[in-house]
Amino acid sequence: MAKFEIIVGSVLGASEYVADALQEVLLNHTHSAEIHLTPQLSGLDQTATWVICTSTARQYPTFC
Repeated sequence: MAKFEIIVGSVLGASEYVADALQEVLLNHTHSAEIHLTPQLSGLDQTATWVICTSTARQYPTFC
């Protein structure tokens, strides 16, 4: 069994949906997975695999 820390960065919530779906799959495969919506480095397991879910919410840099 592997341990995963799912770190989420989202503006409109789409990344949270991805994190929820990923957590469900991992748990169904007997892994442990914790979602962090407002992560603090001290609250993350340094030995776990970190998965980062982010989105841009179609906010592009001004030079594009």
